[in-house]
Amino acid sequence: MKFFDDNENFSRKMIKFKNEVERIFHFHFGFFPMEDLPYAFKTNSAPIDIYTNKSRLTIEIELPGISKDNILIAVHNNILVIRWKSEPKIKSKVNFFCIERRFGRFERFVLLPVTPSRQNIRAVLSDGVLSINFEIGDVFINSETSIPIS
Repeated sequence: MKFFDDNENFSRKMIKFKNEVERIFHFHFGFFPMEDLPYAFKTNSAPIDIYTNKSRLTIEIELPGISKDNILIAVHNNILVIRWKSEPKIKSKVNFFCIERRFGRFERFVLLPVTPSRQNIRAVLSDGVLSINFEIGDVFINSETSIPIS
């Protein structure tokens, strides 16, 4: 899986744009009750928390059922990129009565609120939560750094 593809199609770019507009809207105006939103908005993205503690920046994202082999993490121009792939557990042909889980490739772009350091980056997947921990420091601008998951 490649992190940045210059030939991304228009619809993927529009989905990224929509996600960023929603993030900014929620930041300034808060969240609406999920039951008021259409189904498509409820399943679009994995929940994420971002916080600092002294000299560390932590990003936590819920990815239940995803193995670390199906996750890629990188920082590119101070944007954290998290990409993952979800596959159905049922491999045989079946007739579904209901399908609410989403499968396929997903991604999340996070503009980091502080500049992270390239040293002492740690990513851990535990109990369906991916935790990425940075020291605050060096500038990542105009560089790309892949982050392994332990």
